[in-house]
Amino acid sequence: MRDKKLYSRILGIETPWFVSDVELSLQAQQVKVFIEHTGKKGCQCRVCAKPCPGYDHIIQKWRHLDTCQFQTILVARVPRVQCPEHKVLAIDVPWADQAPDTQPCSKPGSLTGSKRQQPRLLHDQ
Repeated sequence: MRDKKLYSRILGIETPWFVSDVELSLQAQQVKVFIEHTGKKGCQCRVCAKPCPGYDHIIQKWRHLDTCQFQTILVARVPRVQCPEHKVLAIDVPWADQAPDTQPCSKPGSLTGSKRQQPRLLHDQ
């Protein structure tokens, strides 16, 4: 199984999203999983759920559970829409909850509990 297909399956990435690339850095001990939106389906405002025209894309990063001892970073090209009522907003992404920056990041080996942990949004450093 190829790396893009592997990460698509283990992360649960489904259409209209897809894994476009996977980069392994032995020196940084990181795996970066690049995710994109097909743009073929209409996007909607994350506040009112009304279909809206596309505006542009932004790059966002999330810290996910480790792949072995390597940090796993999700890097997504997230579409933004222009809602007449709520202005320009990034659409919701299925791998993060409504407040991703408040979710705890699990430590290596801490896969306890039955709840699946959500990735944590990383801010540019």
